Amino acid sequence: MKYAISISMIMLLSVAFGQVSGQSGNQFFAQFKYVDDYNAQDINSLEQALKQHQDIQMVRVDRINGGVYLITKNRNSLTESTVYSWASIASDDVLCYYQGIFQVDEVFTFDENFCSKANN
Repeated sequence: MKYAISISMIMLLSVAFGQVSGQSGNQFFAQFKYVDDYNAQDINSLEQALKQHQDIQMVRVDRINGGVYLITKNRNSLTESTVYSWASIASDDVLCYYQGIFQVDEVFTFDENFCSKANN
């Protein structure tokens, strides 16, 4: 009986591992601060554009500090211009931008030092 249970568990784990390892690419995150003159309607449009995009798993908008944080679904790469196109914004509307691999690279808080950290 123990033998049968052990074999069953090994088979289940191998199937689960196969499904996880079959996913290609990485999950990325991106953070950016938008310009101070964005009004509530601009921010809502930006947030909705990102939330509706099929390659984004999660997005959060910090309306107090003017920051956006998003996590992608698995992808082979991510560029700054790709994120801007997803958000339907121009690069002139962004004060500073930072990205990394989700759960690998450091995530910064949207405080007064965000832009200096993001640009290093």
